[in-house]
Amino acid sequence: MKPLDAYLDLEEEYGKGWYKKVNGIKLKHPHLRVLLAIGGWNEGSEKYSVMAEDPVSREKFAQSALSLVR
Repeated sequence: MKPLDAYLDLEEEYGKGWYKKVNGIKLKHPHLRVLLAIGGWNEGSEKYSVMAEDPVSREKFAQSALSLVR
């Protein structure tokens, strides 16, 4: 998995670094629940349907999602 809007999500190349900012807020306010969306308006659903058909792909997707949120 990777962010689709690196400028907003990451700090590299003078980006806004929202992933890090949200995690900082979470550290100050542990009761805060943060959700992360997978996909998006411009993504469509076809590649997710193809991924979901294969158990190996589903496992890889799940592990990648867990790594991202930890």
